[in-house]
Amino acid sequence: MMTTRDSIHPYAAVQQQNPPGEPHEPVPPQPGEPGEPTVPDQPPPAPVV
Repeated sequence: MMTTRDSIHPYAAVQQQNPPGEPHEPVPPQPGEPGEPTVPDQPPPAPVV
């Protein structure tokens, strides 16, 4: 289980999205339905308490 500080770390986030050895490719945002906000494929970082 990763701590909040590690979860919001840029390097840690990259490691979570891309498996080791895979090139980093930015994923384009998927357009949602008209009138609906786009939902990110990754949940936002937890707030620091």
